[in-house]
Amino acid sequence: MGSRRRSPTGGWPAGFESVPLRDGAEEAPQLARVEAAIVRPEEGIPVRAWITQRQTGEHRVDGEAIAWAGRQVWVRYLDPHGREGWAWLWADAVERR
Repeated sequence: MGSRRRSPTGGWPAGFESVPLRDGAEEAPQLARVEAAIVRPEEGIPVRAWITQRQTGEHRVDGEAIAWAGRQVWVRYLDPHGREGWAWLWADAVERR
């Protein structure tokens, strides 16, 4: 997405791994945002979000909102294992920190 985005408060840990596909967060349906304009802020916005990972279940995570479209938000997050993930979530599952 670009290098000008800042890390969330406290920063991202050095050398973190990505969430494996088999444990990725369940996403809001793509068809619900197909015709919505995607808004990308200059910098990520610190957020707290609810995610449901396929293998490890539900978690409240810290991250940053990278974009939004209609009623969905694209969130970069750190899961409870310290792994980086990306997911389109319903806006109701995301709040500013």
